[in-house]
Amino acid sequence: MAVDLCGRSVEQPDIAIHEIRKNTKRIRAVYSLFKEATGKESYHRGRDHIATISRLLASHRLSKVYCDCLSEILLDKRNPVDPMVIGKLMHQLETDHQLRTNEIVENGSLFNETIILLTRERDRVEKVSLSEFDFTMLANGIKNSYADGRNKLEIALNQNTNENLHELRKTVKSLWNQLILIRPVWSSMIGLNIHYLDVLAEKLGKDHDLFELVHYLSIQGKSTGWTIPWELTEHIDIKRTNLQKSIVPLAVRLYSEKPGAFRNRLLSYYKIYKKDY
Repeated sequence: MAVDLCGRSVEQPDIAIHEIRKNTKRIRAVYSLFKEATGKESYHRGRDHIATISRLLASHRLSKVYCDCLSEILLDKRNPVDPMVIGKLMHQLETDHQLRTNEIVENGSLFNETIILLTRERDRVEKVSLSEFDFTMLANGIKNSYADGRNKLEIALNQNTNENLHELRKTVKSLWNQLILIRPVWSSMIGLNIHYLDVLAEKLGKDHDLFELVHYLSIQGKSTGWTIPWELTEHIDIKRTNLQKSIVPLAVRLYSEKPGAFRNRLLSYYKIYKKDY
């Protein structure tokens, strides 16, 4: 899918970059489940290779995120800032993003390099041999992701920083992608987990985007003289506070089980699934 998106990038570069990055996260989530079966050396090589691709596209994706976040704030009826002021900021952000996009499309090197990296990794993976693999190994990998999420949540609860919340989001997305693989084992129950992990990741993502927007506007204000009204940053801080009020209880519920119990529950689902089918 990612390779195909690179080939169609000229049509809708923003969508292509966003979807390619989502695909790289899916790939990394799956790689971690097969760490033991492929060998840790192969796993680390593949993980780092895919991470390189994601980083290549990160700056352009962030540029689009800034525009989208400010656009939502402009439509927010509770926004206290003069729409004309935000409109001016929007114009500056969109102009900057369009220049980036035009450069990428006209140059073509970014997507060409991405295609090369993706196809190189795809060809490598096709030759990787797997050791014996079963659902127990899959459940163990998911358990490790779940345990990592619990640890990241505890850190975020003790130190509520953007970095810690962002680390939690990454583990939530990874677990979400992994559970999608085994959803057929019990679609209704596992599907419920998938749904709420998606909701949590969306909220954490929005919180992170708002933080990044304020950080970017602050840098631009100092370097280019953009006027950033304090009412805007205060409004964003309030939005983040409200978001986090719903993030914490949802995350605590989703990670309320001990990792071993979570793993055993998945194994129980699988045993019944195999018996039924």
